[in-house]
Amino acid sequence: MPTSAELSEIWHMRKKVLIGFTAIVLLVIGLSTFLAKESANEADIGTDDADRHYNTERIISLLTNNSIVEEIENPGLVLPRDINEGQIRKYFKMDDIMFALVLNRSMNVALSLPRDFTPVFTGVLVAGEGDSQWFKLLEIKDEKPVNRNNPYYLVVENQRLLLTVVDLHGGGSGEGIMKVFALYEGEEWQLESCYYFGSNYGDPDTDGDYFAHSIKFSEQIPQEIEKTENCRNAQLI
Repeated sequence: MPTSAELSEIWHMRKKVLIGFTAIVLLVIGLSTFLAKESANEADIGTDDADRHYNTERIISLLTNNSIVEEIENPGLVLPRDINEGQIRKYFKMDDIMFALVLNRSMNVALSLPRDFTPVFTGVLVAGEGDSQWFKLLEIKDEKPVNRNNPYYLVVENQRLLLTVVDLHGGGSGEGIMKVFALYEGEEWQLESCYYFGSNYGDPDTDGDYFAHSIKFSEQIPQEIEKTENCRNAQLI
């Protein structure tokens, strides 16, 4: 029969084994939870290249069939975790494809956002019919942080989807250098033209809509792309 000292030693050994086993279980649970969150975050952000490629192909297909794009109300889809609804002013639809233009704060664009939220993404979201969440179609990258380029509006012209992008390099009252990017055959956005935007916003066709006025190209001041540095201060990726 074991002595009291031997029983005590056995009890301590079992205690150590139990503590070690519990630690391993907690570590496994913690790691599983972390990986699950990371996987959910990646899915939530919607940066999958396959989705981006599929949606781009679908857009080009619609363009070749002479589809048009029109402004719509917020369809209420789930946003990526790094985007706040307050960043979006414009939603569009082309047949069964929807778009959302994601803005960042600038001298020309005032956004109402939570104090604890810092915008990190500026660009265009896309979703197909039946989707419950948005996916990132493209991101607008400034050449320099001071440029503050923002997407303003979408329009279709000659089977091309045009996106207006405006920085804050203007007179200080909403003006800026506007780049017009086009998507058509080839699946890459191309810089098509450049203007000084914001001479006036009173066009009756746009009902004073600051962002919609950007597609009134005849009312903007053309800039030579090669000679105007700020015509080339944004990239779509």
